[in-house]
Amino acid sequence: MPVYKNKDKHWYFVVTVNYKQYKRVKWNGHYMMSKAEAQAAEQEFLKQFIGYNDNPTLLELFKEYVEASKSSLKASTRYNYEKFEKNYLALIQNKKITDLTPGDILIWRNFLSDTDLSIPYKNRLQKIMKNLLEYGSIMYNLNGKLQYSLMQPFKDNDVKELNTKTKYLENEKFKKLIEPLDSKNYYYIVLWTLYYTGLRIGELAALTKNDIKNNYIIVNKDYSRVKGKDIIQAPKNQNSIRKVPLDKATSEMLQEFISNKNKNDIVFHQQSKYLNQQKLRRMISKLQAEAGLDGYEITPHTLRHSYSSNLKMLGYDEYTISKLMGNTPKVAASTYIHTNIDFEEVSEKLKNIG
Repeated sequence: MPVYKNKDKHWYFVVTVNYKQYKRVKWNGHYMMSKAEAQAAEQEFLKQFIGYNDNPTLLELFKEYVEASKSSLKASTRYNYEKFEKNYLALIQNKKITDLTPGDILIWRNFLSDTDLSIPYKNRLQKIMKNLLEYGSIMYNLNGKLQYSLMQPFKDNDVKELNTKTKYLENEKFKKLIEPLDSKNYYYIVLWTLYYTGLRIGELAALTKNDIKNNYIIVNKDYSRVKGKDIIQAPKNQNSIRKVPLDKATSEMLQEFISNKNKNDIVFHQQSKYLNQQKLRRMISKLQAEAGLDGYEITPHTLRHSYSSNLKMLGYDEYTISKLMGNTPKVAASTYIHTNIDFEEVSEKLKNIG
């Protein structure tokens, strides 16, 4: 295993045994002054553990990795790791990590490529494998070249299909979408709030009355359903903790909607249950068909994309948009901002430069 040198030029070692991490900066009461001394101390330290395995299988490494990360994992992430172990690690899980080759990882990636999984889900699985190999490189000096096959994300080759539908819904089209619903209807309020706040669906589902103020919403938690259980957990990342401003119409609508609720009540409970995403998606599909919006790919997340695009068209920069969206400027610019380009207008403006 690797040993390390700190800023004071003292050597130290870090090892994981039985899913527990140990770090030693001193051995026999004094600092380790050379790499060889640290390596010898590490070996001596490991001798006290019966059955210590310095060459685990990839499956054993994965279990160790999950255990080492356990305290910081959300319930939904732990569940995804369980599925990863059960369904997507089997091909190479019994390989000893010292025997792993870049070819093995490429075979695993090709296996993943041939599945019928969605492109985003394939990329999530690839990221888990990449993180596992990075952990192995730190803890067991695993070959860094193993990750080369995982550097490129999966991409959808059907470009034509991707370009036929837009994920940005203009304000006029959104109003047309919800027109059949009464303004006090549960789904009207859900869709309106998603469109005019840009909240993720899990963030919306986790809102309590106490989170909704007169002119802003506090976002500090997320909802997901794992193994049939409703889970309220920390939001997606630190950037996700934020305040989202409310326009007057949205504020008045929400204040009326929550007026009879207690401060800690979940706002969008329906029949004593959390917001049902499947029912919401079915409602959107029904409304989309009625509105004749065939050229759009409308999901709850489309409304989040639309929020960021509307902000951009109002003149806000990527930094401000990212703060309101709960992500980074890079993600806001590359993922969420969509605009309809008037090429004739652009050409006209280019002609007049200078």
